Amino acid sequence: MDMQPNAVLIFLPSSRKVVKDTLSTGNETAENRARSLDIRYARSFLKDLRNLEYAARERVYEVIFNKFKQIDQIQDLPELKQLDSEGILYRCTIDNYMIGLELTGNIIKFLRVLPTPDI
Repeated sequence: MDMQPNAVLIFLPSSRKVVKDTLSTGNETAENRARSLDIRYARSFLKDLRNLEYAARERVYEVIFNKFKQIDQIQDLPELKQLDSEGILYRCTIDNYMIGLELTGNIIKFLRVLPTPDI
């Protein structure tokens, strides 16, 4: 199945596949195609998102699905922290929720969205 830039697959609850969203950074020159990011959403991330209360779900949805497409680099995510020494696992914080993500080459996979623990 060919994916066009800015294409989004719709998540169906019965689907066991990772939802895929392809980002392009603007004009489709050879340089921009090389910089395009492949964004994926793990089923666990989508289930977590679906189980959030309405206001939190809308806020996380806005940042991850809309504002993230306007970000030039992953380091622009709010409160991004590297979790491992290899630079593959990261977390960012949106309001009172932590979002786990995996960065491998040009692939960014959102893994989980969980409430920030009280310390």
